[in-house]
Amino acid sequence: MASESVNGERPAAAQASFHLPHGIAIDKDDVLYVADRENGRIEKFDMEGKYLGEWPLGRTYAVQVEGEVVWAAMQPIDLPVPSPGWMVKLDRKTGKVLGSVESNGLHSSP
Repeated sequence: MASESVNGERPAAAQASFHLPHGIAIDKDDVLYVADRENGRIEKFDMEGKYLGEWPLGRTYAVQVEGEVVWAAMQPIDLPVPSPGWMVKLDRKTGKVLGSVESNGLHSSP
């Protein structure tokens, strides 16, 4: 999905415009995380649906929150499905990548 940014932010119409969402998780602060597979990102919302931001990662298949960490199962957006992928460990507050676990297997969705 291509969208022009204004002052570094995506237009509201592009926010929450999902393309094959594959997973959701809610953290202890009631922040909702959506793994948006084909848009290659995790989007964040409050419980009223207000857009809080996103983390562009690549094709994201699943998201899970554990304490202060968010885990995402993903693969590069420019590789065909199925392709090798990895688990990415992210800081829950900032989205900073804290580490990853590579997989030699193939990842695809049914």
